[in-house]
Amino acid sequence: MKYILLIIITLSITSLMCITTASSLPFSSSYLQRATGVEANYWNPANLYKLPANNELMFLPFTLRVENNAISLNLYNNVTGQFLDDKKKKDILDSIDGSMNVGMNINLITFGYANRSWSLSSATNFIANGKIDENYLELLLMGNEYNRNYIFTKDNNSFAALGYQDLTFSYGNMLINNWIPPMKKLDMPDIYMGMGVSALVGLFNVEMYEFDGVFTASDDGLSLDQRAKVRMGAVGTGYKMSWGLSSDILNYDENHYLSAGIALNNILGTIEWTSKTEIREYIARIDSVYMNQLDQDIFADDEIVTKVDSYTTELPLNFKLGANYRLNDLSLSLDFAKYSEGNPAYNSDTKISFGTEYEILGVIPIQLGYRLANGDLPELYSFGMGLKFRYFECGFGYQSIGAFFLSENTKGIAFSGQMKFRF
Repeated sequence: MKYILLIIITLSITSLMCITTASSLPFSSSYLQRATGVEANYWNPANLYKLPANNELMFLPFTLRVENNAISLNLYNNVTGQFLDDKKKKDILDSIDGSMNVGMNINLITFGYANRSWSLSSATNFIANGKIDENYLELLLMGNEYNRNYIFTKDNNSFAALGYQDLTFSYGNMLINNWIPPMKKLDMPDIYMGMGVSALVGLFNVEMYEFDGVFTASDDGLSLDQRAKVRMGAVGTGYKMSWGLSSDILNYDENHYLSAGIALNNILGTIEWTSKTEIREYIARIDSVYMNQLDQDIFADDEIVTKVDSYTTELPLNFKLGANYRLNDLSLSLDFAKYSEGNPAYNSDTKISFGTEYEILGVIPIQLGYRLANGDLPELYSFGMGLKFRYFECGFGYQSIGAFFLSENTKGIAFSGQMKFRF
């Protein structure tokens, strides 16, 4: 167990690398109604019909992110290489609210093709989420209080990681107005539907699904009883589906409209792990040890490994709702997104994002994005620019995590780049 805690602490206080769909980073993921072509596969397949050309190819977009939820650049500079006096220790603890969290999300599209009706792509996906109780760090930095029971539960101590490769096919451009005659009679705006299906190849899975511990220092001596169960697997197969609707609900002309959409991803998503599947139980104990015994080996730990035939990981349902208003070269967007609870590798806090873009001379996009802080999610400030033509598009993005651009209070940064060819 001590090795798992060391890993979580190291990840939490150093850095975090994250890759996601590159075009969404400059908008802080306010991208549901902006995504077309290959990226519509992962956002809203109903938007395939909005591709500005007949076909699109996308090659290896990238995003690089380093972040944590507690240690800002300013705090890091203040404590690095210095003796940690009580004030600096208090600054570290004050920066943590309940638990120190770490999260990763990699989505690297290895190849992608799309036209205005269907799209085929493959992506490497890596999702991880972990946290460690603030009380653990308090014990490390400040020591323990006498006669206090430190109780640790899974609520503030967890770690899970999931990696898989997907092969995704989506079909859109389905005008549901044609299927429902009353919609034609009422002259309702066109509503398009898209659906997708993904074959999944599991790469690895690690999940700590049980955790409890108690530490006490009293007249009865030092006592610790800590247990955790971790499920592990490598190589698996699975599937998931996606679904979305999209409509220009107000359409004044070609470059002046308001679009809205809704999408669900990970529908019935599961991966069954069939290789190297096992459950590891980690036990750590200190049983009524007194000060005059501290020169002895007081720490007892044990690891119990149980082989299992197979087990299944369920992917949480991802609900997304978004709107995008465009007036000539200016666009504004608002998105809501949330994962259902149940899989500890995913953060289930609601994400609320805003994005804006202005196209200078119609070909040089300047992009800004902001995501509200909520729960364990930090606020995001994003910026991007590039070139955008009908048959070619490229761009890069920069993101500041937890504070405004270049602020010493930032808790991480991110970069992205993408290139699309159309014909």
